[in-house]
Amino acid sequence: MGPISSCDLLERARKLVPALRERAARTDAERKVPPESIAVLRAAGLLDVLLPRALGGSEVDFSVFSAITRLLATGCGSTAWVYAILTETAWIAALFPLKAQEEVWDDRAAMFCASVIPYGKARKVEGGYRIRGRWQYLSGSDYATWVVLNANTESEGQVGMLVRRCELQMIDDWHVLGLAGTGSKAGVADDVFVPAWRTLPWPSLLTGTAPGRAVHPDYLLARVPRNFLTAFSLNPVIVGLATRALELGTELMRKQAAGPALPDWPAVQSKFAEATVDIELANLIMSTYARENDEVLRAGRPITDQDIALTRMRGSRAMSLAKQGIEKIVIISGSKFIYDANPLQLILRDAVTAASHRSSSFELAALNYCAGFAPGN
Repeated sequence: MGPISSCDLLERARKLVPALRERAARTDAERKVPPESIAVLRAAGLLDVLLPRALGGSEVDFSVFSAITRLLATGCGSTAWVYAILTETAWIAALFPLKAQEEVWDDRAAMFCASVIPYGKARKVEGGYRIRGRWQYLSGSDYATWVVLNANTESEGQVGMLVRRCELQMIDDWHVLGLAGTGSKAGVADDVFVPAWRTLPWPSLLTGTAPGRAVHPDYLLARVPRNFLTAFSLNPVIVGLATRALELGTELMRKQAAGPALPDWPAVQSKFAEATVDIELANLIMSTYARENDEVLRAGRPITDQDIALTRMRGSRAMSLAKQGIEKIVIISGSKFIYDANPLQLILRDAVTAASHRSSSFELAALNYCAGFAPGN
């Protein structure tokens, strides 16, 4: 049987949405994606979409992965976030040296989470490194069997490490406003040994020169600077949440239009129209520029720092438009959203939490992009 087509993968994701939506409140309350949600993601072949075919993956365009994440978020924000982390980190793991890949994928059910900020330190020893530190925000750690960690070293800069999750002490500190189901706990390493073959220079992920490029020479995602694509990894979660909010807002508007006249009806209509355009634009930005990035990869042209700054600005703008749209729909709902049973409340909490992610800041992305026009840049 050949590889699954992109259309089939998107249709499979679409069919999962009702069940994810039904489990969304439970996911939030239990602060964990239910096992059955992870099981259906795996059974649908969605967790392997970014992996090279040599590792059993579908090797689809990044825009397809982004669209799947958006679709899943219309069902459950936390599930979509965990899906994006598990899937994107599998891509990162496929960029490690061959020996690491052979060890990791000896278990075909391996799953991955990551902390890209170098919270901890690595000390070089014979045969590898010993690491210490507390890494925050390990989304998906409830199911990951491996963790990708970024660590500072004394003389080699930042080094990426593949560590078995069982070698970390997991700290359940994830008691939060939104995205509670992501299980983004902290992981503590206390003098854990990491063999050299399970490491790579962290900057190689940002330049498309990681060791996995030689292992998978025809794998497009092995050649791309990671930051060129990641704006279309987690930001789609907020856009998907906004898409669901718009569906709920549309239902609300129809009910209100059929009922008694409201004194502020023109203002409600105006606010809903603004929300509609905000959310439609967010979806348009996501789909258009994610596909444009695919075309850039296929063309094989060099990717500049300014290209990366532009794509990050676009992704963060889509996020901010989506969040604005959600907030406007919440406003027109009046006091209805304050009830726990109203799905708009969970959507708002998830969106506010997701938007606090530093990489989603439009202001920072815009400053970085505009700095590229300065002389000498």
